[in-house]
Amino acid sequence: MKIFVSSLVTGMEAERAAVVGAVRALGHDAVTAETFGARTDSPQVACLAGVRGSDCVVLVLCGRYGTKQPSGMSATHEEFREARDRRPLLAFVQDGIDREPDQEGFVAEVQKWQGGQFTERFSTADELRDAVTRALHRWELSTAVGAPDAVEMLARATGLLPSEERGFHNGVTTLAVAVVGGPRQSILRPVELEEGPLRRHLHQSGRFGETPIFVDAEGVESAIEAHAFVLSQSNRSVRLDEEGAIRIVLPLSEGRAGITALIEENLRETLVRALRFSSNLLEHIDNVHRLSHVAIAARINGAGGSSWRTRQEHAASPNQGSWNMHTDDRPPTALSPPSRPRAALRQQVDELAEDFTVLFRRQFKSAR
Repeated sequence: MKIFVSSLVTGMEAERAAVVGAVRALGHDAVTAETFGARTDSPQVACLAGVRGSDCVVLVLCGRYGTKQPSGMSATHEEFREARDRRPLLAFVQDGIDREPDQEGFVAEVQKWQGGQFTERFSTADELRDAVTRALHRWELSTAVGAPDAVEMLARATGLLPSEERGFHNGVTTLAVAVVGGPRQSILRPVELEEGPLRRHLHQSGRFGETPIFVDAEGVESAIEAHAFVLSQSNRSVRLDEEGAIRIVLPLSEGRAGITALIEENLRETLVRALRFSSNLLEHIDNVHRLSHVAIAARINGAGGSSWRTRQEHAASPNQGSWNMHTDDRPPTALSPPSRPRAALRQQVDELAEDFTVLFRRQFKSAR
């Protein structure tokens, strides 16, 4: 496989040599700026193309930021931005040194994106070589089952979403969100779904965690359904299967006296809650990131002829709205492309929720 080495060149010769040595010792090809030779395009264009053409990127950060390009970022910073949404990225940060202010900000950005999962620290070139060897070996193990299949992942995600029976409406509009990881593989053993530790964690996080799913006023029921463990309340549920696929159902409707409204801000906040809960649950069951990518699908059920409104619009005229005894079996909603790096589920949750809200708004209003 091709491993792109991203760092400053001048002043980091020993560190770059250590990374290249580790890459080659594991049987991979090291792609570096020094190997590009004479080209008609600029060196940085060649490096960014090298990032896109590689299977993985090793990023090494020292104290200096580097010369800023026309973008206002250093070449290494540009390479990180190019890689983070496209390629697995292993980051290594040098300890015991003074950093330039721009480099401090860059390191903070990398660590926030990586969440510490693939970020290691080093002091010497020898320590860096050993750290890169360990990290690449872990990455190899995580990808041994193959590359993520975006089409397959999306099919699994949409298949998890519940559909509603036409002509039936229980008076509550719900949002179902499915998060499926890839490459597809077994994450939990069947016995783990039934053991106490996982169940206790789901009960605890579902009620009292950072983004609780359940309410205190009602008990939570648990069940095993085929290869999945399910916790549920009225109009609320969490489903987790052996492949680490997650489905969350939460209520959305707001209205009174038979007049219902789908509130845009409520939808966005509920999406954020579901995505954050899913991210935290994935970290709990797969903290070595065997599932490197996720596909997300969502569906609104029970909306019927409800009106789409903002909170301001609803507050101004709460008794205006629409009602339809027949529900619309709207198709699932998904992003394009459907597969995203798993880190996006944590670091871009607000953007993901905004994008899904826009897609739902289009779908909902086009049906009027």
